[in-house]
Amino acid sequence: MIKTIAYLQAALILILPSAVYPVEISFFLGDVTLVRNGKMNPVAVGKKLQTGDLLKTGKGSFLEVSYPDGSKIKLNESSSATIGSRNIAGSDRVSLLSGTATGSIKKLLKGSAKSYTPTIVCAVRGTEYTLTVSSGGDSRVDVTEGIVEIISPGGSATVGENGQLETPMGGKPSPSRGSREEWKTDNDRDFEKNAAARSGRYDRQLKALDERTRETGNVIVSVQSAVAGADSRESLEKAGDLLNSASEKTEDDLLMNEALHRLARDIADSFQGRDPAVSERFRTIEKQSGLVAEQQKKNLASLQKIRDDYLKARDRILGTYKNKIDEIKSKFKNKKSDI
Repeated sequence: MIKTIAYLQAALILILPSAVYPVEISFFLGDVTLVRNGKMNPVAVGKKLQTGDLLKTGKGSFLEVSYPDGSKIKLNESSSATIGSRNIAGSDRVSLLSGTATGSIKKLLKGSAKSYTPTIVCAVRGTEYTLTVSSGGDSRVDVTEGIVEIISPGGSATVGENGQLETPMGGKPSPSRGSREEWKTDNDRDFEKNAAARSGRYDRQLKALDERTRETGNVIVSVQSAVAGADSRESLEKAGDLLNSASEKTEDDLLMNEALHRLARDIADSFQGRDPAVSERFRTIEKQSGLVAEQQKKNLASLQKIRDDYLKARDRILGTYKNKIDEIKSKFKNKKSDI
């Protein structure tokens, strides 16, 4: 019975959206902007945020976002971030586009909360950390308490208490030195001077994301076959694990890519009047990112179709299992009556 309950709980992960209750603004100070569906929206404490919202803070300003479990993300001054993705139902995690954000994440019984940047995914559980993104899209994670797993197309790493890791655009995580303020100042200055040359790092990042997307396409065929061939609780559970893993990877990659896409647009806009060549280069990157995103969205649609098939198989298999249990109970009850 315990195994059956655990199996049903695992199956529910495939049904329920990731966000059941809305994330909201719990505090703000100074010049804070909320853009929803391309339009300015009023900012207020208690304001419910929606998937796709864009948040910006001015100099000397900050904003705090709270989750139902008590976890909080503070968007510090001169920073911008988005909430989730319109292409992922129920998504509500913060994608930091530029600046810094400080997270205080409650301990989770299972899984991890995530934050995103144009270069990495931060998987955290019960952690105090600060995420920093330079104007060129490089990322750094400073952990005060707990452990954060850093996932990037170039590689993965884990950073513990009082540790720091940085991940350049198109690169892999490595130890970082000095204060995050100095790190960001140096990276911002370097990007401002060498934006054209640094654009090549975006090509590497997009190439890696494109390769991961193609790999996922191949995995989807295997997942589909596993779901179609499931004929027992055990085989269905294995198929469900494969489906969850492929879905998680695809969603992570899409959120990273969408952050890169928006950052490339912002960079193109910022160089529009002062260096048209750099601006045009990042317009091209923005378009290339969009092409990768289209395939990522197709993968998500395919996985959703497989998810529907999985739920049908689950109902069929669990229904058969329940009938067998009822049959055994009935036989046992009849034997007791004969005694």
